[in-house]
Amino acid sequence: MSKTEPFEKLIPCGVYQHYKGERYFVIGLGREHPTDEVVVIYCRLYSREGLPLSVRDATSFLERVEWCGRKVPRFKYVGLHEPETPKYDPPKRL
Repeated sequence: MSKTEPFEKLIPCGVYQHYKGERYFVIGLGREHPTDEVVVIYCRLYSREGLPLSVRDATSFLERVEWCGRKVPRFKYVGLHEPETPKYDPPKRL
């Protein structure tokens, strides 16, 4: 079994929500050279200055953190795509 195999099942590509609310798209997994540590490669889905891609070690990506007195996942899987915002259809005039 490769080092990445358990993480491939636990961290599928798609949209994740950070526990503070922002959303990110996981592109895939990689390895950190020279340690061979498995890292998650992801892109933010919101506007901000700076480079759009980030990496985080897979163990940290999956861990639970304390937030508002509770243990919550650092990143929560939302789905393969960003949910669409419902379109507003104004009422028709009579």
